[in-house]
Amino acid sequence: MKNIILGLIFLSFLFVPMVSLSQVPPIPPGPPPDSLKAGVNPWITFQNIVKWVFSIFLVVAVLFIILAAYYFVTAQGNMETVGKARTFVLYAVIGIIVAAVAQGLVQWIRGIAESQ
Repeated sequence: MKNIILGLIFLSFLFVPMVSLSQVPPIPPGPPPDSLKAGVNPWITFQNIVKWVFSIFLVVAVLFIILAAYYFVTAQGNMETVGKARTFVLYAVIGIIVAAVAQGLVQWIRGIAESQ
């Protein structure tokens, strides 16, 4: 159990730079860019969708971790229930990783598209 907790702490430190560097810079004062004059900016819309999906993934992952904790506490030595709880924790960690990578990937693609 100690190794799992240490592993999760280590993984969380790996995602700190990705989350902190994925912040949207503030819009400078002045006239709006040409893409905003026409109406909806597709990058902002896509980024908002990704933020919502990321939030939903995080909520579901937290629910899986709470459910896994419940199974761990109520297992009473039943190895099948403990295995189910470990599977829930694994799925929650995979979901968090996929959501974080997706959010970072969107920022990376946006940076490439805007630089050209």
